Amino acid sequence: MHLGFLRTILAASIGCAVFVSTAVIQIDEVGAATTRTTPNVHWSTATLDHASSVILSSFVTSNSPGKKTYSASGACSVAAPIPPSTFQTLLTQTSGTCTVSVTIARTKEFNRVHRSKAYVLTTCATGSRCMVGDTGPGGGIVFYDAGSTKSWGRYLEAAPADTSTLLEWGCSGVEVQAADHTAIGKGILNTQAVVATCQGPFSNTTGASAASQAFASGGIGGWYVPDVKELRALYAQAATVGNLNGGLYWTSNEYLAARGTYGRVVDFSSGNIYAEAKVGQFAVRFIRAF
Repeated sequence: MHLGFLRTILAASIGCAVFVSTAVIQIDEVGAATTRTTPNVHWSTATLDHASSVILSSFVTSNSPGKKTYSASGACSVAAPIPPSTFQTLLTQTSGTCTVSVTIARTKEFNRVHRSKAYVLTTCATGSRCMVGDTGPGGGIVFYDAGSTKSWGRYLEAAPADTSTLLEWGCSGVEVQAADHTAIGKGILNTQAVVATCQGPFSNTTGASAASQAFASGGIGGWYVPDVKELRALYAQAATVGNLNGGLYWTSNEYLAARGTYGRVVDFSSGNIYAEAKVGQFAVRFIRAF
């Protein structure tokens, strides 16, 4: 029923009472007839990260202009808005299920409605955002976060434990031409160079780099011997990673001297870097990038 039609009825009914049932038909601001419709709630995010925050006004939307009240239960909570802000923040914990709810107040077009949706929080190990100290996809501990994705990845995780025995560096008496990378994410290049060089008469299956190629954790391979910078980063997070001894650990870096070639080690009691004979047997902790 249009507003103009109502005016025609009123003009023709002087002295008569006219009743319009607004419970069935309503006249909106532009004169169109509308009926009550259930709001459609839209959840704009398919998954939720662990240990993160989401602004709910951009996370849960609907076609209703009614005031929205958010709540949450399980492994999350809703932070109260700070006046004069009107948005609210969903705070998630480290793991578990988060149930988000929104209640939309009654308006002229809509009845009051309550909608909920449950989310299983994704974790570092299942492909979500990681933090130092998290368990990584390979079952190790994340000890480095580059802050953004690089050519090699973003995170470094250390294997759950040292190798079961002390190992040699490998390639004794042989110079490895490309084992000189000393940057985060580059230790794998040193490791690959050592493995490629130590073939045939120089084969050494007990060397640290060779051993890393056969290592797997959490059903995942791709582990390698860290370079100097990566191992120093691991040393800086030794307390977070745990299960590290205070002795010498092999890096994948070679040291050239007039008297021959050596491997570099990091002393986990001080963080100092030394050169040791490649046949020396020291601790090894594999790492991987992702």
